[in-house]
Amino acid sequence: MDNYDVHVVCHENELKIVCNELLSILEEILELRCFLLERDGRAGMSVVHSIEACLHNSRRTIVCFSDAFMSSSWKQYETLLAHQLDPSRIIPIIFGVFPQIAKFQRNIRELHHCDGRMRTK
Repeated sequence: MDNYDVHVVCHENELKIVCNELLSILEEILELRCFLLERDGRAGMSVVHSIEACLHNSRRTIVCFSDAFMSSSWKQYETLLAHQLDPSRIIPIIFGVFPQIAKFQRNIRELHHCDGRMRTK
């Protein structure tokens, strides 16, 4: 798999704004190599394998939190994988204000303090 500067994680509801605005700035203006699973995932490769390979081959992960994102256990799992790899590589972007983010932040903090094992209260 290629090396990327940024792995972008977002819910499909935010794909239009992420592709039209965020990726255009990152790729066209800043000339960064970006990976977006929905756009760059390889046919025939499992989703989990694609995500893990990209996380290991990207310098940073941008997570676009939104209400829709918080309702997707799959997107939260992808974020937890990134956190387990290296929490300092995650750059959060928050779309709107929503109560679920506080619970997710608590879960992330708990994971950070449990010696690398993925468990929550």
